[in-house]
Amino acid sequence: MIAKLHIPAPPLDLFVESFFYYTGFQPEHAVDRFIPDGNVYMIFDLTDQPKYIYDNHTLKEIQSCKRVWFSGFRTEPITIPSGAESEMIVVNFHKGKAFPFLSLPLGEVTNCDQTFKLWNLTTGQCTLTFHGFDDVIYTTRFLSEHEFFLGTAQGRLFYYNFHPHLPGT
Repeated sequence: MIAKLHIPAPPLDLFVESFFYYTGFQPEHAVDRFIPDGNVYMIFDLTDQPKYIYDNHTLKEIQSCKRVWFSGFRTEPITIPSGAESEMIVVNFHKGKAFPFLSLPLGEVTNCDQTFKLWNLTTGQCTLTFHGFDDVIYTTRFLSEHEFFLGTAQGRLFYYNFHPHLPGT
């Protein structure tokens, strides 16, 4: 198993607590149940297999998620696959700091898992634009599953690489 935790540098650290990359995880169980913890996540699935959210009581599939999705603030547990045969980057936002990426109040996405329709399957790129502090506009261009640029309206550009096989990531 490969697992890497990355703490972003400024200015992204104002919004994102951590990035977690993993592949090769082989748990003995099939599903995990998470209780509400106040966290909000953006998940980048690097495989072609959809991931499912299950009914907490029947374990019936109730939602399919694929490629990139946002997992919102929760008031009830969520039951999801254990992560076997997965390769993902999980973006863990600081509590209350996901708004600039969504432009939606958290109340509107409570107990919601929203798949982003912004991923361009032809080019393999995903672009998000969001407003930061002092009305600075940030544009994030995900160049691949492992790297992205974060630029500001002032012309500053930050490059992040999360490739699991490169030193220093």
